[in-house]
Amino acid sequence: MRPPAIYRHDGRRKGQAMIESVIVLITMCLVFFLFFQLCLGFATRDVLDHAAARAARARTVGFNRWMVNKSMRVAAIPVAGRMLEPADLPAGNDPILNHTLATMTPGEVWDMALHSAPVSPKIAVESARIPDYLAAIHHSEARGILDYDQWEEIVYHEGGAGTTIRVAVRKPLDMLVSVISGAAGILDGRRRVETLRLEGQAEIETHYSLYLEDLNY
Repeated sequence: MRPPAIYRHDGRRKGQAMIESVIVLITMCLVFFLFFQLCLGFATRDVLDHAAARAARARTVGFNRWMVNKSMRVAAIPVAGRMLEPADLPAGNDPILNHTLATMTPGEVWDMALHSAPVSPKIAVESARIPDYLAAIHHSEARGILDYDQWEEIVYHEGGAGTTIRVAVRKPLDMLVSVISGAAGILDGRRRVETLRLEGQAEIETHYSLYLEDLNY
């Protein structure tokens, strides 16, 4: 015996509502990822602007290319990816954080995060090793002190004329959501990830020529 028509109609309405809900959720997720990607791009560009300013500053006081490159890399650490050296740095083994998560409620953890400025073991290691990294005399020594996964992808270019130095620092950023595949960015043939090329810029007046000769730069 066939069920009454009202039940068949109600089933169709439920199926339609479920499909509409899925479409809305997918759209909301795409909008969220696009917004997150936009914020990440702006933050990365700000760091690259800072790295370009540090490189320009190092150049204008007479440092050679090796020192300029090291100054630029140190300034770009926030967007340099995973730390490779020191490799034995314990990950996820912060005793203060572990004790906090084990003894506090989620609300107490949130309140503590809003009213404190904790320092992670990674930041402590970075702060201790950066001076030694800047003092390294060649690339092999520097890599043994401090190294990051994406440092090699961050490059700088110098230009300018006369009494002005212009520095551009560039870095690729893998996009979470490909907006226009193949049109904006560069496609990696192996991973099919669209990559956005970001650039930070800085300009500064040249000082070193007043008291130094530009030898072997």
